[in-house]
Amino acid sequence: MAIRAIGVREESRFRIIRNGDVDIEVEGKHLGGVEQFEDNVVERRLSLYLATDGKYVLSYSGAKYNRWGEVLNSPQDVMNALLDRNEFLGTLEKLLLEEARKRDPAIRGISRIRAGADQPNSALPDIADPNRMSSSEIMKVVNRYIGVTSGYLGDFTYRTHEEFYPEYCNLGINPSNYFGTTRERFIAILSEAEPRTQAAILKGVLERFPIIGGPATRTQELYDQIVEIVRRLEAVAPVPIPTPVITSAVLERALADAEALIRTNGATSGVDRVHTALHGYMLAVCDEAKINHASDQSMIAVFKLLREQHPKLRDLGPRSQDIVHVLRSIGAIIDALNPVRNQASVAHPNEDLLETAEAMLVINISRTILHYLNAKSPKP
Repeated sequence: MAIRAIGVREESRFRIIRNGDVDIEVEGKHLGGVEQFEDNVVERRLSLYLATDGKYVLSYSGAKYNRWGEVLNSPQDVMNALLDRNEFLGTLEKLLLEEARKRDPAIRGISRIRAGADQPNSALPDIADPNRMSSSEIMKVVNRYIGVTSGYLGDFTYRTHEEFYPEYCNLGINPSNYFGTTRERFIAILSEAEPRTQAAILKGVLERFPIIGGPATRTQELYDQIVEIVRRLEAVAPVPIPTPVITSAVLERALADAEALIRTNGATSGVDRVHTALHGYMLAVCDEAKINHASDQSMIAVFKLLREQHPKLRDLGPRSQDIVHVLRSIGAIIDALNPVRNQASVAHPNEDLLETAEAMLVINISRTILHYLNAKSPKP
């Protein structure tokens, strides 16, 4: 019997059917669905929807289910509905949460399941992005370096775990937003963090938990391995995407798609969407500044319009001639991004795709340009 995710439905109104009659009408968005099938017969199908009023609807169908839907008030209620009588999630339920967490931040906080100590990997999906920590690396940090007792992480209490992130990592992370024990919350936080945040957490762990006084598995060799992981993470940490001052539907969708693709499929899959986001932002900035442009104008042509006509790019302050030279060089980079996107990304069925390091180079350059244009845009 096999399990797979099903496509996200893009419409905004849904009907959950029971026995041929409309049971629940949902206005909102589809967060994802999964199904279990054998011999092309769907035995069980689960789908999750987020309604415009903030409630969730969980639908059940398939040969082994009577078709029905359940209205739930919160992400925690979703988790409780999916847990079995032993408070564990099945494989199908885990996959549904992994799909839903890509599209709803509120689900992310509860999507790491309650797993027993004899099931260290059951709550942790494989991470497709090779630049981030692997599941094996995360579990080594948790079980071997920090140590776990009765399901709890090291000597952390809920209070000291919450204090750990600002005190040792300089991060504003609140573990109370996550479900489970200190161990489960730590795993959830570390596994979904971006590389630079993962590196900061690991450095905090090494400071908070010295080798002396730790479990027998907390060795100098493991300490050195974690130091090397930190170096790798810091070397590939991506430039973060800013919150755009000026936005559009195309831009918001492209940014969201890019983040999801980079996280789940790796950097190469995100090149096209980051390219689209940068192009869309340039067009939005032109529209905001009343700069005329063709609807299908190329990205390099739009950038030239911005350089020549946008008031914030005409006044460049001290060393303006040097900055103009930098901007012209950026124009050359933008011109080179088009063939890279068209001929070496998944925008088209290309046989030769960018390697991860080169894909991250393209993504980081695009994000850096977006940061600059965002900083020069007038604040609302």
